Amino acid sequence: MIVAAAGAAHGQMGFSAAGAGIELSDADRGLLEQSIHSVLQAGEVGAVDSWQNPETGISGQSTLLETYTEGDTSCGRVDFQIKRRDRVALFDLRFCQRPDGTWGIAG
Repeated sequence: MIVAAAGAAHGQMGFSAAGAGIELSDADRGLLEQSIHSVLQAGEVGAVDSWQNPETGISGQSTLLETYTEGDTSCGRVDFQIKRRDRVALFDLRFCQRPDGTWGIAG
């Protein structure tokens, strides 16, 4: 699970693509979270995970660009995109694993 606070607070992840003109449903946010979590847990630079919600027509892809540590904490830089028809929103964020095993946007 990913817990983060970037952009407008939405769901557990706290992520919004509304500024890019894409409103995410709860199901979309869940699929996005799972995708980011998947590449972070894989821990292999270049790991890719794609997702699609046929109900909303929104899809995306996450790619792990870099892994690193901050002290004893595992971290990773993830490039992800969210697509809706003619719009694509691109994001590049850093996440670090918390002691409870969740991932959050690095501060």
